[in-house]
Amino acid sequence: MVIIRREILPVRHLLMRPGEVARRAYFLETGLVRGYTLLHGREVSSWFMQTGDFTISILSFFMQQPSAEYLEIAGTCHSAFHYPPRVAATVSRFPGV
Repeated sequence: MVIIRREILPVRHLLMRPGEVARRAYFLETGLVRGYTLLHGREVSSWFMQTGDFTISILSFFMQQPSAEYLEIAGTCHSAFHYPPRVAATVSRFPGV
């Protein structure tokens, strides 16, 4: 069973699109990810995550419901790890760890 897998992700790669359900959480070894929505056809950035951060579509990942936002690699991202939802469920049972 693979719990952690390294991926190399190019700039402008979409980790998530609206309507998709998040099945992965990413840890950014290096790079930048932005969350955004479309408003009247224009991209509106809502947040950024950088090297050393975890990034997910929070509600989609934990509630397993469709996302309302895009998650895009916005800067050079040499690699990332992903964690399947069963890991998130395990982590949520041990708050503070």
